[in-house]
Amino acid sequence: MKITAATLWTNDVKPMQDFYTGTLGFPLIEETASAFTLQIGTSQLRFELDTTQQPKQYHFAFNVPGDAFQLAKDWLEDCVPLLIEDGEDEIFFENINAHSVYFLTRTKMSSN
Repeated sequence: MKITAATLWTNDVKPMQDFYTGTLGFPLIEETASAFTLQIGTSQLRFELDTTQQPKQYHFAFNVPGDAFQLAKDWLEDCVPLLIEDGEDEIFFENINAHSVYFLTRTKMSSN
């Protein structure tokens, strides 16, 4: 399956936008007072304001071709702290032959 567009909800639109455009440098392709859309590779990621004020927590992944993984990881390390598990900042999933790194979205409004 290839996802070309996804929408996630946030309580903090502007800080989330600042993180993805400023910290990570993804191109902003659309912006309103209550939403924004980013171009990430061949996919679009949209964040919309959720007025319920229920805390949001998402786990999603960006696919990086295997031969570009180290380059992507090096770039990411320059942007945000990588999460560490068992003393390692990289996890290898043998069953799918994939390497992964993880980080938290940091915004002014969130404690993550």
